[in-house]
Amino acid sequence: MLPTWKMRLSLSARSSMLPVIRTLEFPTACRKCNEVGHMARECYNASSGRNRGRFNCGQSDHLKGVYLESSRDRACRKCNEERYIARDCLSAPQRGSRVCFNCRQLGHKKSESPRQSGPLDCWNCHWEGHKSADCVNKPGQRISKHGQPVPKPATYVPGLGSVTEMMSELCYGNGNIQRFDQDKVTVSDAAFAVPLQSFDEIGFCPVLLEKVNRLGYATLTPIQRFSIPVIMAGKDLIACSQTGSGKSAAFILPILQKIMNDKTLPDRASIAGKKTQKPLVVVISPTRELCRQLNDHFRVISDETPRRIGVAYAYGRTHVQSNRGDIRRGTHVLCAVPGRLKQFLEDGTISFSEVRYIILDEADRMLDHGFEEDIRFFNAHKSMPPKENRQMLMFSATFPPEVEQLARQIMRSKNTVKVVVGTLGGVNADVTQSFIETQNFSEKREQLIKILDDYPTVKRNTQVDKSERDRIIVFVEQKKRADTIGLFLNLQGYATTTMHGDREQEQREEALRTLKQGEYPILVATAVAARGLDIKAVSLVINFDLPKDIDDYVHRVGRTGRVGRPGKAISFYNGESDSSLAPALIQALNECGQPVPDFLSNSASGNYFNETSKEDDGNTDE
Repeated sequence: MLPTWKMRLSLSARSSMLPVIRTLEFPTACRKCNEVGHMARECYNASSGRNRGRFNCGQSDHLKGVYLESSRDRACRKCNEERYIARDCLSAPQRGSRVCFNCRQLGHKKSESPRQSGPLDCWNCHWEGHKSADCVNKPGQRISKHGQPVPKPATYVPGLGSVTEMMSELCYGNGNIQRFDQDKVTVSDAAFAVPLQSFDEIGFCPVLLEKVNRLGYATLTPIQRFSIPVIMAGKDLIACSQTGSGKSAAFILPILQKIMNDKTLPDRASIAGKKTQKPLVVVISPTRELCRQLNDHFRVISDETPRRIGVAYAYGRTHVQSNRGDIRRGTHVLCAVPGRLKQFLEDGTISFSEVRYIILDEADRMLDHGFEEDIRFFNAHKSMPPKENRQMLMFSATFPPEVEQLARQIMRSKNTVKVVVGTLGGVNADVTQSFIETQNFSEKREQLIKILDDYPTVKRNTQVDKSERDRIIVFVEQKKRADTIGLFLNLQGYATTTMHGDREQEQREEALRTLKQGEYPILVATAVAARGLDIKAVSLVINFDLPKDIDDYVHRVGRTGRVGRPGKAISFYNGESDSSLAPALIQALNECGQPVPDFLSNSASGNYFNETSKEDDGNTDE
C-alpha cells in the first residue's frame, strides 16, 4: 500500500491532467453544426446551430466585425457611404460635429489645436503660448473676468481656544465701575426708566449667575442696567455707551437666558448634521477680529448651561469647507461678518427662517462704512422673518443722527427703545488724553521713541515676565506705514508686531494673540484694530497718525481704559493735515474735563498758521 503522501501526490497529479485527457479523448465540437475541427465562432455553415444573425446587419454566418458580400447594406453615419463603419471613416472630420474647445474648429481636439493660446492659457503664470505643465515661470496673480485680482483660496482654519483660557482674558474684576454711575442716562421709553440693581432681579438660571460671578461681573454697568430689561421685554434697541462699558455682556446674557427659557426651541443634537442651518441668533460685526471675539464670548458664557447651545463663526479668509462643517455641527448663535454670511446664505449653508434675534455690533459702522448695502440685503432676504417676528439690537459707542435714521428703517418703529449712557459719541473719561505737536514724519518717530523709553517692559531683552508687560497699540493710517513703523521699532529693540488689511488672517490673529500674551507687547495697526477689540492689559494708545473722523478717534483711544480701569492716549498732531479735526478734539477734551493745548486751540480758531509763521520769523531773526 502506498504511503499517504504518495497517494495525495498521485491524486493531485491526476486531477491536473484531467483537462488534457478529456481534450484528447473527447474533441470539442462546434455548438452550431456539431462538427469537430472548428469552434462556433469559426463556423460558416449557414444551416448550422442556432443560426444567430450578425449583430450589426441582422444577417447570419459572420460576426459584427466581419463583412460579407451578402450582408445587408449599412451606411456610415458620418458620410453615408457603405462598406465601413463611422470609426473607420476618412471622408468626414474625425470627431464628427464636435469642435475644438480652444479654437472652436472641426477636425481635432484641444490638445491638437494649432491655436495653443487663450486669454488665460497657463494656469500658473497666466502667460499665453504654453500650458501650466510646461511652465517655468513663477506663479502669477489670477485675474477675474472683471479684471480684478483673485486671491488664492484660504486654507487657514482658526483654532478654538479653551474655555478656561478665554475665561481668564474676560475676567477684569470690577475696576472702577462705580465711576460709570456718574454718567447721565437717557431712555426714550419711560416704561424702562427704572434700572436693574443686580443680576438676581433678572431671573437668570443658576449656571449663568455662577458664570457672571466667575467673570467678576459683581456690579451692573449703566448700559447693562437699562438695556437688559428692554431686551428681555422683546423690544428693539439702540444702545449707545462709552467704550469699555460692558456693552457685549448687555446683550449676550439676556439672549442666552431667553434661549434657555424657550423649551420649544430645538437642542443642538436635533439640528446637528443638517445641510442648512437655521440659527436663532445672528450677530453681525464689521471686522473679523471682532467677530471672533464675540464668538469666544458667547462660547464662554454659554458653556455648561443646561441646554447645549451651539455657537459658530463665519468670517472671511478662512477655509470655507471647514467653516461650513463647524456650522453644520449645530448652530443656535452665529457670529458673522457680512461677506462670509452673504456667501453662506447664497449657497444654502445658512437660512434666516428661524432667526429670533439680530444684533449689529458697532452698528454705526455697519450702516455707514460700506456695509449698508449688505445690511439691506440681509433685511430683504427671502428667508428673513418679518420685523414683527424678530428682535433687532444695535450697539455702539458712537451713533450719528443720520445713521440712526437709517437704522430705524429696518427696525420696528413703535417698539424701538433708545438708551444713551453719558455723552453720545464721547470719549471714555477713564482715558487721559494728551497731544504732541509734530511737523513731519521724522519728528513723529523721534517722539515715539521718547514715549516708549518710559515703558522699559516693552523692550525685547527685558527680564520682566510676559504677563506683567505693558501693552501698547500704535495706530497709523496706511498699511505700508504700519510695516515701516513696526520694522523701525524692532530695529530699535522694541518687541513689535503689526496688523493691517494686507496681512493674512492667520497673521492678524497671531499678532493679537502675541499682544495679549505679552510676547510682542507693541502692536502697530491700522483701523482694523480700532473697534470693539477687548485687550485687558493695554495701558497706552498712540495715534501716530490721527484719523479723519472724530468717531474713529473715540474708538481708537477706547482700546485702553476698559471697564473702569485707567488708560492713556497720546496723539501726534500736525496743524497742516489734522486741522479739520481740531474742533472735535477740543470738544472731546472739554467733555472729559481735560486741558486743551494752546496749539490745538489756535488750530481750531484758524490762528495756527499765523502763530507758526511768527515763530519762524523770530527764529530767522535770531
